[in-house]
Amino acid sequence: MKMLFRILSIALVVMCTLLTLVYPVWGIAGIALGVLSWWYSGRVKTSAQIKAEAEEREQQYAKMLYEQRAQQEAIRIEEQERRVEEKRQKLKEHYDILMANPVYIDTETTGLHSDTRDELLSLAILDHSGNILFDHLFKPEHRRTWKEAQEINGISPEMVKKEKPFQDYVDEVQRILNNASAVVGYNLEFDLGFLQAGGVKYTGKTIDVMSMYTTYMVNTTGSRERRWSLRNAASHMGWDWKKEGSAHSAVNDAKATRFVLLAMLSDNGLDYE
Repeated sequence: MKMLFRILSIALVVMCTLLTLVYPVWGIAGIALGVLSWWYSGRVKTSAQIKAEAEEREQQYAKMLYEQRAQQEAIRIEEQERRVEEKRQKLKEHYDILMANPVYIDTETTGLHSDTRDELLSLAILDHSGNILFDHLFKPEHRRTWKEAQEINGISPEMVKKEKPFQDYVDEVQRILNNASAVVGYNLEFDLGFLQAGGVKYTGKTIDVMSMYTTYMVNTTGSRERRWSLRNAASHMGWDWKKEGSAHSAVNDAKATRFVLLAMLSDNGLDYE
């Protein structure tokens, strides 16, 4: 089509050139029209050219999308590698602590508020092998009843009326914690709050298994639950409460806390047993 258009343009120029011999003005006008037609025919694109240009544009667009996706994937991989490295470093940190001399603690109390009038009822401390280092009931110095807490932990005023107050054990507990490489607990801030309110000072390394378990569940199941009970966490990791003893006993809870931590670390490819 383009070639035909150019041939016709050439013919028009030739005819108009002859026409100028008879009608100069019309001939010149025709020649100008023929030259313009020739020029325009050079700018008209064939369907093949149009298709080729469209394909080239599609290829350029596809290349741009590929480069964008490749860049996004590179960023994603880099972020993933950063998180894996952070996780590895955290595991190594826990490994170093656990290979030293950590202790596992759990408390039972008259209530939730260590900064008011609630007090310790019991404390259990285990070493890394699960041996009991400390396990005692305490007689509160101020509270006489704690009905709501009693329904949960099963410790009645009758059970502790002949026990000593926690103050009599502060030095012993302090000595155990001072010799530990870290203190491990489930919702550890709660337990340490009551120990510190009772006179124990601890500023060393800590591992909160509840916080670790929340992250573990996000990574392994996608769960966004932010607060898991020790009972549920331990059961999920394979702890048999019927066999090992009921929850809300300080010793049993400390054992379950140790079990959850070691199970998580083992599941991450590092066995600390």
